Amino acid sequence: MSNVYVGYKGTATVGDKGTATVGDKGTATAGAKGTATAGHYGTATAGDYGTATVGAKGTATAGDEGTATAGYNGTATVGHYGTATAGAEGTATAGYEGTAVAGDEGIATAGDYGTATAGKNGTATVGDKGTATAGAKGTATAGDEGTATAGDYGTATAGDEGTATAGHNGTATAGDEGIATAGHNGTATAGAEGTVIIRYYEANRWMVKVGYIGESGLSPDTPYKLDNAGEFVKA
Repeated sequence: MSNVYVGYKGTATVGDKGTATVGDKGTATAGAKGTATAGHYGTATAGDYGTATVGAKGTATAGDEGTATAGYNGTATVGHYGTATAGAEGTATAGYEGTAVAGDEGIATAGDYGTATAGKNGTATVGDKGTATAGAKGTATAGDEGTATAGDYGTATAGDEGTATAGHNGTATAGDEGIATAGHNGTATAGAEGTVIIRYYEANRWMVKVGYIGESGLSPDTPYKLDNAGEFVKA
């Protein structure tokens, strides 16, 4: 097992199971099962099962089942089954069944069956059957049978048989046979045989209005909101 340490602006490369550590603005590359660490503005790349960690504004890339962590404004990319974490304003991308977490104003993208979580004002996108969660004013998008959740004023979109949930003043859209739930003053849209749910406040308590597409005049792929009487109307 090798260990390589290089100073400021240096480049470190090491084989399998090795450890490479380099200073600010440097580049660190480690083989399979290795660990690569680079300072600010640096680039760290680790092989399969490895761990790549880089400072603020850097780029960290790890192989399958690896872990990549990048600092503020950084980019973290990891292979299948991995975990990618990026700081505020960063971008985190994970492969199939992976988990991607990005900080505020960041973008988190995970492959099929993955989980993507983005901070406030962020964007979270995940493949089919996955879970996408975005903070207030954010955008969460999940594929068929997936779950998309966005905070207040946010937008949640899920495919067929999926579940889309948005907070107050938010927009929830689900495909055929899906469920779209929106908070107070929100908008809900569902496809054929879907369900729309909107929360409202009445008689000193929170209540929900539930509608079934194809019944009571509710049409598929049509945005609905509640009027002052608590009835569904086209948005």
